[in-house]
Amino acid sequence: MKVGIDARAILGKRAGIGEYVSQLINHLSKIDRTNIYWLYTNEPLDLVLPNNFIERKIEAPRYLWHLKTALDIKTNNLDVYHSTHSLIIPSILGKKTVLTIHDATSLILPETHLGRSEEMISRFLFKLAIRKAKKIIVPSNSTKIDVLRLTKVKEDKVSVINLGIEHTFNRATKKELALVKKKYNLPKDYILFNATLEPRKNLNGLLRAFDLLISKYKMKIPLVVAGKKGWGYKEFFDLSKELKLDQYIFYLDWVDNCDMTTIYSGAKLFVYPSLYEGFGLPLLSAMKIGIPIVTSRVSSIPEVVGEAAILVDPHNINELASSMIGVVRDEKLAKSLVKKGFAQVRKFSWERTAEQTLKIYKEVNG
Repeated sequence: MKVGIDARAILGKRAGIGEYVSQLINHLSKIDRTNIYWLYTNEPLDLVLPNNFIERKIEAPRYLWHLKTALDIKTNNLDVYHSTHSLIIPSILGKKTVLTIHDATSLILPETHLGRSEEMISRFLFKLAIRKAKKIIVPSNSTKIDVLRLTKVKEDKVSVINLGIEHTFNRATKKELALVKKKYNLPKDYILFNATLEPRKNLNGLLRAFDLLISKYKMKIPLVVAGKKGWGYKEFFDLSKELKLDQYIFYLDWVDNCDMTTIYSGAKLFVYPSLYEGFGLPLLSAMKIGIPIVTSRVSSIPEVVGEAAILVDPHNINELASSMIGVVRDEKLAKSLVKKGFAQVRKFSWERTAEQTLKIYKEVNG
């Protein structure tokens, strides 16, 4: 079987989708030495993989890349093509494709997408790709429910395959923590947020809750924000300045996995007040490291964290602030959440993600 995979998300500063694609390819290479994998990209991937993994570089501008790649797939008679995040090729190839839908934000929260024209294109392609793809992978039951509710796709076409966490993602030593704190000029204690800076992550809500932490609860613990700048990121910095919070905010931009592990290790609390998530990989990271969590009672998040987090209404600033202060000040509660987190995170692994995805490839190939 010849399987094509869109590997472009691996390139550059990886966010959630890039981590998913990287880990999927890595773990497929460990469990499958029989089938041939064509990794489609527009730049060199710089990966060390077995001989049955072939890098296929297609040089072309954004939209033309999809057309040239679709032609290459047909010309070389690939049996399956896995679109790991793009909606265009499934819309062209149809029956040969497996499509991963990470979330349904284009339909549920269109206002969090860049521009009305892009929103309309995204909504159109979302429905077209779902209709034409042979099989759809979603990361959570919540996302499956959303896809079924918002489209006319049949339930048996959609498979839930959870994301995973690396076994090597463990708490840093005191020495490692000291070095990373010095490198990034981090304070002794801090609350941590880690995700791309974009409207869906509710950073404005987090800042307003953090302002209450200082003004109402008189707790001047710094907030460390890690994540690359996405669409609408300027609102975060503008509001921070407006609320006079700049002295309490440590913004790190994107941080590589190695240092990010250590930064998690030093946090008193991980806060994640997202408005919508298809899964929420940073939540697994916090649980694996052993950091108590305050997060949103929306979409897939309760499914991912189980009982291992304090769940709040992300629109309720008072609830978010009081929950954060409650966990920081209550050591017994924090330890209880950490213990539950260790148990919950064991339910997820990239090995299982790869095994279940390979099963889908075989099913599509017939």
